[in-house]
Amino acid sequence: MDTTIAFIVSVLMWGISIVIAVVAIWIGKAAERETRASYEKLIESLAVIGSTISENQKQLLDTQIGVLSELKVIQEEDFDQRVTIMLLQALIDDPKKFRKIMAELQSLAERNQRNN
Repeated sequence: MDTTIAFIVSVLMWGISIVIAVVAIWIGKAAERETRASYEKLIESLAVIGSTISENQKQLLDTQIGVLSELKVIQEEDFDQRVTIMLLQALIDDPKKFRKIMAELQSLAERNQRNN
């Protein structure tokens, strides 16, 4: 009888071990599917973030280029205004000096055209 009980207990333990093994495999497969799904969602999220960052960087660069272009125009306008004011002041102060300045500017412009 002891051997029969031992046999029944061992068969019962074997059955329980099989059930536990099957459950462990099933849980492992479920965890693998969840991990894979999470990984795929992460990759998709990173792609969206990457494209958003790239798009934002392009917009920022375009904005910076626009601002720099506007500053350049403003600086050129300021320079042109300053030159105009200086020339007008020279005309008012000393017309002969103004003619001399204009002749030098015309000479520079002609040399510049020949060089280009």
